[in-house]
Amino acid sequence: GEAAWAFWQGTLRTAVVARLNSLLRTEPGSTPRSLVVLVHGFNVPADTYEFQIEKARRAVLSNSVARAAMGDPPVFLQVAWDGMEGDGGIPRTAWGRAQYTAPVIGLELRRLLAAVDSAAPVRVIAHSLGALVVGNALWNASGVFGNLRDSVFRAYHARVSGIDSTGYHFPPHTNIRVGLIAPATSAKIFKKYATAPESSARIDRIVVGVNRHDRVTNKFFGAAGFGGATTLGANPKELCRAMFAYYPATLRGKARLVDMQVPAPNYHKEEHSWVSYSEKEAQKQFLYLLFAADSATPGDEVRRCPQVR
Repeated sequence: GEAAWAFWQGTLRTAVVARLNSLLRTEPGSTPRSLVVLVHGFNVPADTYEFQIEKARRAVLSNSVARAAMGDPPVFLQVAWDGMEGDGGIPRTAWGRAQYTAPVIGLELRRLLAAVDSAAPVRVIAHSLGALVVGNALWNASGVFGNLRDSVFRAYHARVSGIDSTGYHFPPHTNIRVGLIAPATSAKIFKKYATAPESSARIDRIVVGVNRHDRVTNKFFGAAGFGGATTLGANPKELCRAMFAYYPATLRGKARLVDMQVPAPNYHKEEHSWVSYSEKEAQKQFLYLLFAADSATPGDEVRRCPQVR
């Protein structure tokens, strides 16, 4: 039943947290190592998951800027979730269910991170719909659901907003950076970003990798705004609107935009997999902006987004 499920989930979470904390500090009182969290997207078969995650992990470890910024080798937390749950694993129908599965996974990830050593720098990298998992883990990402307020959503809104009585407190870390690669969601993931200042103030930087010709986020023929919007990963203007037009100014100075399409794009037919992005030349810039102490200045946001200020 539900009580047994909650018990075993709590038991597993406690074990994972204990393991992470033991790896982050090799000696009592020592400076903690960095925690790098990797979150895959929707529709990642089990037989390819390890390969994709390993590619992403190696991309970080082989990047000189990331290595220099972290110093000691980081501790990796790999988050595997079932984006194909339900409906017999049929992508056409499972995609709709994944819009609701991802926030649940994100909230449970929040509970785990909240118990991890708060002095550890945290770097989170998510691909595709993993962005919705991360948004729910680190801030109030409920803006993607509009005004849905039935009994299930009332419980969700209470948890995602970090109300104390729910047990879903925001992670207390003060050095958090987030990287979203081809995020399969919309700018509404930031709509309520500033409603929980205790979470948003702790996030130092958000890097978004965008590709106008990604065949999945563009839904093969430029329909990114339909059927579960994926415009944040497909249209550079989405992040600009989030910073300058739609929502509070808390994103300005934190958000960074990386164009990840190839120099000679194949119109709406570029590969979407995390492996393909890990091999792109633009991945170097993405990781530089995510890890470097000094990256692009906030003034660059104005240069990139002149049309929507």
